[in-house]
Amino acid sequence: MKKIFLPIIFALLLPFILQGQILVESAHSAYKIVIPSTPTEVETFAANELQSFMQKCSGVTLPIVNENQLQLSDSLLIFVGKTVKAKTVLTDIDAIQNDGFIVHATKTQLFLYGTEEKACLYAVYDFLEHELGFRLYTPSALVVPLVEKYELKPFHRLENPSFSYRETLYYYPNHSKLYADWHKLHNREDLKRNWGMFVHTFQHLIPVNKYFDIHPEWFSEINGKRVRDGQLCLSNSELLDTLCAHLAVMMQQRPEATIWSVSNNDNVNNCTCDKCRHLDSLYGSPSGTLIHFVNQVAARFPDKTISTLAYQYTRSAPQRNIVPADNVNVMFCSIECGRQEAIATSPGEASFRKDMEDWSRLTHNIFLWDYVGQFRNMLNPFPNLHVLQPNVQFFKQHGVDMLFEQGTGENNITSWMELRTYLLAKLMWNVDADIDSIFKDFCEGYYGVAAAPIMQFYQEMESSLIASGKRLDIYGYAMNGKDGYLSSNQIDKYQKYIAEAYVLANGDLDLTDRIRYLELSLDYAVLELSLNNVSPKLSFFTTDENGQCIVNQNMLHKSEQFVQDCNRFGATNLEENGYKPEEFKTIID
Repeated sequence: MKKIFLPIIFALLLPFILQGQILVESAHSAYKIVIPSTPTEVETFAANELQSFMQKCSGVTLPIVNENQLQLSDSLLIFVGKTVKAKTVLTDIDAIQNDGFIVHATKTQLFLYGTEEKACLYAVYDFLEHELGFRLYTPSALVVPLVEKYELKPFHRLENPSFSYRETLYYYPNHSKLYADWHKLHNREDLKRNWGMFVHTFQHLIPVNKYFDIHPEWFSEINGKRVRDGQLCLSNSELLDTLCAHLAVMMQQRPEATIWSVSNNDNVNNCTCDKCRHLDSLYGSPSGTLIHFVNQVAARFPDKTISTLAYQYTRSAPQRNIVPADNVNVMFCSIECGRQEAIATSPGEASFRKDMEDWSRLTHNIFLWDYVGQFRNMLNPFPNLHVLQPNVQFFKQHGVDMLFEQGTGENNITSWMELRTYLLAKLMWNVDADIDSIFKDFCEGYYGVAAAPIMQFYQEMESSLIASGKRLDIYGYAMNGKDGYLSSNQIDKYQKYIAEAYVLANGDLDLTDRIRYLELSLDYAVLELSLNNVSPKLSFFTTDENGQCIVNQNMLHKSEQFVQDCNRFGATNLEENGYKPEEFKTIID
């Protein structure tokens, strides 16, 4: 009889078993925030952040106490950081990797735990976002939920990042500490702290002006002649000794830096002297000669990581006779790839896939340098959102541990920056995140009542690009899309969606500005195409009643408004090397 009734009894008791403790209700709470007896600076900051955000959403200011100040009667507690209690309660601490963390709740207590420097802070922001409903879409777009009541019910979540290093080179993570930490992103400050030198370092380790005249044999031989504007002669042992001596001095000056780049300059003039060509042949690629050299550097500094570049002429991996040393990091670059289709499936990226697979067989110490903007025209619409997830998944599947997504710079405001930065942050933490839901959540949260036409704007442009079958290049131009996603008919559709969004905004100034900032990318394309007189609609010229060619005043007005709004929003550069909106207007004039 007992066996018959046990399931029924359990079902009746289940609601009471799962019932939790009220953490906050009607601006009241009996909870305390607990930090370790001797907290780190980050643990103290994380507790203060939790206290501040809880006050914002509920009106309650939870007291913060050290663990050694707790009384026996204290039971309603939120533990932040590496507390003694957390270490006794949490059973899977050993499963945490890199910046991973645990968010764990019993019926009465909450644990926000991480082992790395910022991990407990990440746990705090994770709890605020996923349990309470906060959102941080941009540094100035924080959504604070109204929490009238929150019941703490048992749950457990262990989060480990897909990549140990996660940087997207855009404005927000470098100008807002909150944004970078909320989205668990590294930024330029992290890089400067951890990296002693960062890419294209031959020119700094062996300066041409200092050494070329006295040691031309240390530099690339091209067509039988040593050149100043090339690489280094990596078969030269004297060069190796001098480079390592300089590197040792730099390391003494920056003892905290753990990664040092010994890497080729930004050109393809690699050395073709007899010795270097012999090494190229021995290893099956110039990259083998580079790894041969860098391995020797790494052997002299076994407590440091020596990073080098698989870039341009060294992108293809060595085919035989050599592997990178354990403390050699390979920075593998995707600069040649198109962005109209995922790397894993694009017919045009077969050689990149082979190179990725070859490197991943040799090492998993890979830093992937990817590119997610259009660098010659940084305000041009760049509909690559559909390839972000499959590309980062491809990188993860091939052993990439560190991921750097080069956006359009740390000090520049550029097209689609808000959405693209947000999506990349989510994907760099979890490559399998539900990206469609994240896209929808962002658009609805950031554009509010105008979300529907904005989503159509993005989706229509990407669909048009895919249907055209044309390449989307990071060094492309608006003109490349004139017969595809930037055709006159397609631009009419995009402008219709933007117009609908303005109507729905109904004069809301913040929302109107968000729409206008998105529209700037479309205006840029229209102006660029019109400068090339691609169609009667897209031209800086029209005819008057006498059939005479005259300047199109609508386009002239559009250009003036474009420059004005670029300056208002902070879009200081239209091109990677500093082409400014005022210069653009000069061309038009």
